[in-house]
Amino acid sequence: MEVETTKMFLEGAIRHPLSADQLSYGRGSMRPDGALTQDCGSVRALVVLKEDKNEIGTGGCDPSHQCSMGYRSYYAQKKMKPIRESCCCPSFLIAIAGPWMCILGAVYVEYPIVQQLTDFIWIGGHPYDNHKLKSVTRILASLGTGIAELKEFYSKLPRLYNSQRFFPFVRHYSVEGRVVNFSYMTYLFPMQSPSKAIFRATAETEGERRNIIVKFTQRYNVEAHRHLATKHLAPELLYCSEDDPDSADLAGLIMVVMEDIDGGQTAYEKYGNDRLDQPIFDRVAEAIGVLHGRNIVFGDLRYPNIMITKDEGVRLIDFDWCGEHGKDTYPGSLNVDRDTNSIDWHPGVERGGTMVKEHDNFMLHNMKPRSDITSLPNPPLATTSSLGKRKKPANENEGEDM
Repeated sequence: MEVETTKMFLEGAIRHPLSADQLSYGRGSMRPDGALTQDCGSVRALVVLKEDKNEIGTGGCDPSHQCSMGYRSYYAQKKMKPIRESCCCPSFLIAIAGPWMCILGAVYVEYPIVQQLTDFIWIGGHPYDNHKLKSVTRILASLGTGIAELKEFYSKLPRLYNSQRFFPFVRHYSVEGRVVNFSYMTYLFPMQSPSKAIFRATAETEGERRNIIVKFTQRYNVEAHRHLATKHLAPELLYCSEDDPDSADLAGLIMVVMEDIDGGQTAYEKYGNDRLDQPIFDRVAEAIGVLHGRNIVFGDLRYPNIMITKDEGVRLIDFDWCGEHGKDTYPGSLNVDRDTNSIDWHPGVERGGTMVKEHDNFMLHNMKPRSDITSLPNPPLATTSSLGKRKKPANENEGEDM
């Protein structure tokens, strides 16, 4: 009875009927508490999948997990291959547990990805709480609009193999009023860290093609990157969405486009756990000095964030953490477990802690050639080499807890 009442309420709010008919997949089938499909050639695309529980913790299964498994089973079918090859199979998932509702988004790339679009929202509130009523109404109205657009998307989906279906929908940027189109080639970190949204791509400008790096991040210090790039101490910065008032809505992310260093390798790839050669160290120290001169702390000075070019030039990469000395803070996901962590941060570095130049100098000191280890501005509190204390390589993923 409660499930049926919820179904009537939800259908009225989103303006779309949800069927509880059985859905088949491969050799099995499922009967969700609600589903909406759309004709897409010879098959039906899954637009919405809903699962209900009477209360949180009842029914033997989390409804959001149940939705996710149902989505995966449906789109993993052999007969759905034409859709999988044409798009990323976007769907809305709705999980309801008593008076709580969560809306999730799902896509199918190399593997299914499901993420929350909302928290679990209380929808059993007081009818005279106007503020809460407006909030829930907006969410459900937006969901209804999204469902309508998704139905139209599937109804017009061309049956063509689309190599870009695994990548973000943004495939162009603007420079001085000129649109630059690009095509994604590959993930930069396909296996090590699926959460790192960094891609290698090919851009077309005035008939010429060039390789670029496209990055999506929640935080980026474009000033630091741009200033070092003018001194050839960072890759050429081609675009940043923060500077573009006409940028597409990226759901709170910043899009950064930079040159791809041809033939470059990271300091970790070249040196492993060894100290830097003097010429390379001098260029890294120069870059840090330039930032400190502008009162900027780099913050994540590790070997994977130092790129070495074919001609032994140095480019700092990854300006996500860069911040103002004594003001900005480290991310809350910073990996500072000193019992298991291979990165020997300055003792003052902590999650959410204030960034200061001394932290950079400490990391820089631990890269210094052993033949010249005595002098650095603002010497670190400790002189123990982080390289000597490493338990495993400080690779690309260890700066933050994933």
